[in-house]
Amino acid sequence: MTSRENLCAALDFKQPAWIPFTINQEFVTDDPAWERIFAAGLSPIPYVPAVREELVDVERIEEPFIRQGLPSRRTTLRAPVGEIQQVDAAGWVQEYFLKTPADYRVMEFIVRHTRLALDTSPFHAWEQRVGRRGLTLVGIGRSPLQTILVDYAGLENFSLHLAEEFPELFTLAAALEEQFLERCRLAATGPWRYISLLENFTAETWGAARFQRFHLPIYAKILPIFQAALMRVFPHMDGRLAGVAHLLAEAPFAGIESLTEPPEGDLSWAQARAQLPGKVLWANINVGCYTLPPDDLRQWLRQRVRAVAPDGCGLVLEISEDLPANWRSAIPIVLDALQASGRRA
Repeated sequence: MTSRENLCAALDFKQPAWIPFTINQEFVTDDPAWERIFAAGLSPIPYVPAVREELVDVERIEEPFIRQGLPSRRTTLRAPVGEIQQVDAAGWVQEYFLKTPADYRVMEFIVRHTRLALDTSPFHAWEQRVGRRGLTLVGIGRSPLQTILVDYAGLENFSLHLAEEFPELFTLAAALEEQFLERCRLAATGPWRYISLLENFTAETWGAARFQRFHLPIYAKILPIFQAALMRVFPHMDGRLAGVAHLLAEAPFAGIESLTEPPEGDLSWAQARAQLPGKVLWANINVGCYTLPPDDLRQWLRQRVRAVAPDGCGLVLEISEDLPANWRSAIPIVLDALQASGRRA
C-alpha cells in the first residue's frame, strides 16, 4: 500500500495500514532531507483553488513600499462606486479593506463583478508532482462571514461591525453567499475527491448562538452539493472548538482538519472523538510535542492513537500550523511510531 492509498483509506474512514502523517506543502523546501522523509511515509498536501477568478470593471493596483523598515505592499481595488485599500507587511495584514459602511458597498460591487471559472490545471500539476506519496486538497475558500472576518475586515473591525449589525455587512454577506454557492457548484464538477473549506475558525469569536445562526445554514446548503458528487469536505478549524462541538456534530462534514489540542485549541483528540463520532480527525500535532525525548514522543503517540483510534480508523495526523525546528529528527520518530502501531494492530 502506498502512502497515498493509505491516506485515502483513512480520509474515507476506512482502516489504514498505519495512521497517516501529512504536512502542508508550504512548509516543504528544497532541503534534500525532505526526499528521505517522504520516502519513509510522510505525505505532502498541496492546496490548490478549484476556480479561477476574474475581476470585471475593477482595477487592482499593487504598490510596494517600506513600512517601519519592512517590505510592504498596498493593494487598491478601484471600482466605479469607489475604492478600498489593504496594506500587508512581512506576510501580515496591517490595514484591512473594510473599515466603513462605504467600504462594504465597494466590496459588494467587486464580489458581484467577479467571474468564476473551473480551473483544474493546478490540481493536475500537483497530483503529478506528489504522485503516490500525497494528495492534493482542493480549496473552495471560506464561508461568507468567515471571508469578511479573516480576509476583508480583520477581527477588531469585524467584531464592531457585527455588534453594530451594519446593514452593509449583511448585504455583502448575501453577495458572498451567492458567489460561494457558485464556487461550490463549479468545484463539484471537478476531477477531485477531497475538498478543503478553509474556515480558520475559532469558536470564541462567534459563540454557539451565532455559529448556529450564521454558519450551519451555509453548511447545510453546500454539503449536499459535494455529497451528490461523492466528494468529502474537510473544514480547516484550527482554533478552539469546544463551545460549538455539539453543533459541528450536526454538520455532515467528512471530518475536521487541523484540529489542535490545548493549549492552542481547547479539545483533546479524545474529547473530539467522543463529541464528533463518525468524523475523521485530521489532527495537528502541537509543535511543542516534537521537543519531547524520542522515547517519550513515541509513548505519547501510542497513548493518543490507542485512545482515539484503537482500530486505526478515523485519525490522520499532520503538520499544518508550525514546522518544528527539529523536523529532520522528529518527523522520522513520529513516522516510525505510527507505522509500528500499525504493524502491531
